[in-house]
Amino acid sequence: MNDCPVNIPWHERLTALACYMGAAPIVFFCRKSRCNDFLNHHIRQAMGLFSMLLFILMAFVLAVLALSYVMLQYRSFYDLIHPEPHTLNITRKLILCWVVFWGFAAILALRGSVSEMPLVAFLSKRRRLIPITAAAWIVVYTTLLALLPLSLHAASLTRQDEAPGTVYLLYEDIDRFPRWLFTLGFYRISLAATERWGHGQVVALRLTQDSLKRALREGRFVFIGSHGMKEGLLLKSGFVLPKDIRKWGVNPKLRFVYLTSCDSGTQKEAWEAAFAPAKVVTYGRLTALLEHIWWLWFKGPDIIRSLDTA
Repeated sequence: MNDCPVNIPWHERLTALACYMGAAPIVFFCRKSRCNDFLNHHIRQAMGLFSMLLFILMAFVLAVLALSYVMLQYRSFYDLIHPEPHTLNITRKLILCWVVFWGFAAILALRGSVSEMPLVAFLSKRRRLIPITAAAWIVVYTTLLALLPLSLHAASLTRQDEAPGTVYLLYEDIDRFPRWLFTLGFYRISLAATERWGHGQVVALRLTQDSLKRALREGRFVFIGSHGMKEGLLLKSGFVLPKDIRKWGVNPKLRFVYLTSCDSGTQKEAWEAAFAPAKVVTYGRLTALLEHIWWLWFKGPDIIRSLDTA
């Protein structure tokens, strides 16, 4: 095909751009579009770009799983190499490179060009990869559409106002992650608590010293999603030690406290004394995010149901 922008109508250029905006699977299954050489080129290139993004995300997920295993089984090696920052940096750079490719492809679509991009062209010419990528794209969209109402419902089950609650879910967002991501992670806990004590009893707050004091003063079930070391829980304001908890005081009706922080088990007895009369879950090792998510979804709800309603 002649790479001359003036030969391509603007409605086709905008359709090609829409492929890079997420419409490629729809356009791909349209026979009329597949018979158009210009649109067919950009459909395939958009699929190639999406497959690149999938490869990056799959590699990241596999890396997280592998690091979680190394963290739990080979701590000395994990402490030696500190792989988490490197993994995040590499992933960020790969995604940034992908964004550059995406931007260049979008410009080509608007120019009416059919120029090929390195690597993307290689992927787009793999005949078997294109329908697989289209199907994967549809699965991703379907999943996101399903997560939308689920996220809204999860957020509706939690509060962040000043009224006292029964269940407190505290999270460290490191000023990067949105609140809905955490309320979605807390979803099954929130459901169980709402069934147990009624609507409005679940409070989800960013972890600060003030929110921690409030949770321990008012709550009966407290999940503390914090970083930590042997010394204590690590907040932005500094370490929180068992003696600090004893000084603040806790709700006499407090029944359960879950600490996500690494090495909290080295002071297990001190934490149990500080949170008494509550049962306390601690870890005498490094902890992985995935195991806390597993606990929240499959073990935590049973704990909620086992607590008395008084």
